[in-house]
Amino acid sequence: MNTQANFGERYFFKKNPKQGSKFPYLFFDYKANLHLPLTSFTAYLNESYALNTMRSYMYEVIPFFSWYHNENYPENGMFWEQEPEKIRSLISSYLFLKLKCQIKKKRSVNLVYRTKDSSKSVGVFLSALRCFYSSAIHNNLYKFKNPLTGISSEFSERNTPNNQLHFPVMPIISGISEIKVKNRLTDSFFVLANNQWMPQIISDDDFPNKIFNAGKVVGWSLRQILITKLLFETGARVSEVCGLTLGDWVARGAKNEADSFSKGSYGRRVKFLRWSSDTTKLLKTYFDDYRIKFDKSKLKLTDYINLSDNDKINLYDVPIFITEFGTELKQNVYRDLYWKEACKSSNIKASIHQTRHWYVSKIIEEIYSQDLPRERYERKVDELIKYMNWKSGNRTLKAYEHYFDKLEHGYIQDQLHSKLNEQLISDLKSNKELVNVSKNEDPNITQNADDPELDYLWGLGGY
Repeated sequence: MNTQANFGERYFFKKNPKQGSKFPYLFFDYKANLHLPLTSFTAYLNESYALNTMRSYMYEVIPFFSWYHNENYPENGMFWEQEPEKIRSLISSYLFLKLKCQIKKKRSVNLVYRTKDSSKSVGVFLSALRCFYSSAIHNNLYKFKNPLTGISSEFSERNTPNNQLHFPVMPIISGISEIKVKNRLTDSFFVLANNQWMPQIISDDDFPNKIFNAGKVVGWSLRQILITKLLFETGARVSEVCGLTLGDWVARGAKNEADSFSKGSYGRRVKFLRWSSDTTKLLKTYFDDYRIKFDKSKLKLTDYINLSDNDKINLYDVPIFITEFGTELKQNVYRDLYWKEACKSSNIKASIHQTRHWYVSKIIEEIYSQDLPRERYERKVDELIKYMNWKSGNRTLKAYEHYFDKLEHGYIQDQLHSKLNEQLISDLKSNKELVNVSKNEDPNITQNADDPELDYLWGLGGY
């Protein structure tokens, strides 16, 4: 399938029809000729990156290469071979003109600031292009140093704690090395300066119902309902749910839990997922009554378990969710054909990853609502961090906690507003016109001049 976009992108790629080739995709340039450096780039990515990252990087370099020719630059198909300074100049123009970023030079780096019109994938673009040049250098196709690399090691060594430069610490996907030691600098030439990750807080209790109703409109089967239910109940990524095997489930008793891989674990089971008893019943019904219709082996749950006990089958080779052709249901198939279709039909703007944000938001909200002592609260938080398998747990959690801190402040503000309203009614109850402004007038309210709580709330309000 031609993956060329509809907005003037003149570079495109196709899946390599040759099975077993070291080049998983074939890239073509603006003249529809095979582009060797970009094709080699896919092989380079395939060796070191997950499939989703590989495809993200490929999609990010396409607009840049296409933009070069769409902007009436000289018809130079080998423009990417130019020396680093010229490549950096092109990247700066692309960031400014195409991605709507602002660039400010500071010392040996260019700080890139996203604006309200900028793409959210600026960091991914910088990381992808840096990776492309690493690939070209690795394959002896580019004779200079990586244009996306800026600060030299000599400069880093001269930088002492007393003369520390403060560059922003960025996530890995931005293409910028994380600064963990004071005297260590990022070596990226372009540094994304305002890309602090913040979670999408989903406080809508009815969010799951809206999605399920949307699924009902487009005729979701039991399989789609189950996957969506697991997403909301476990807080797992869609790849983790669609990638569940019978071995993962049976390893924990085929009940309400299953082992699972995580992002970056390369298939190793490093966490577990937990769901409700009702979902377990539904899962067993799906396996024996729905899944068996498309299962090439035509086996029920107990049949598989019995074969496993006799060492005749490896349950980790048995995917729980399969297609109508009996093959494993991939996450992109569920996302593109079912989730997006349902959301579009009901005019819902929600990415599939928002189920994970919704789960975390609701768990933290529940922890907050229990008003626990500090020790028990921290224990609950640690349990959540371990369950979600966050690598930087406390830092990730703080991003969510900021939201609930605002909720807590809002609650205090509500108390203040209530106190102010009560005092206004009390002070002015002789004036009927002013008193009747409040629909909740209480003639028995009397002013308490010495109210410590009210004084505290007045203080919070800045009075």
